[in-house]
Amino acid sequence: MCCLREVDDPRKPSNGTLHDFVEILVIAMAAVLSDCDTVEDIAYWAYKKEDWLRQFLPLKNGVLSEKTFLRIFRALDPKQFEVAFRPWVAEVVGTLKGSVAFDGKTVRGSR
Repeated sequence: MCCLREVDDPRKPSNGTLHDFVEILVIAMAAVLSDCDTVEDIAYWAYKKEDWLRQFLPLKNGVLSEKTFLRIFRALDPKQFEVAFRPWVAEVVGTLKGSVAFDGKTVRGSR
């Protein structure tokens, strides 16, 4: 997740930021990869997975609320995030072995 350190934290430190910016991005990415679609889903997932997340992240001030996630996502520069995210995806995909097949009929629910 070192590539995420390239993304500028849009928050002002003087505003009393409690959560590490890279931790926020890691939690959000893990939640989205776990099928979370909304900010509410992401915050709930983080709350339910806090013990598991603590194995990898310090979470000095616990997990974020959905309002905090929302403020971060609103202020985040999407282009800058994309530039940092793409190399990580390329690295992960490069380490996968085998293939994943998608059958359009199966995806649509036919058998």
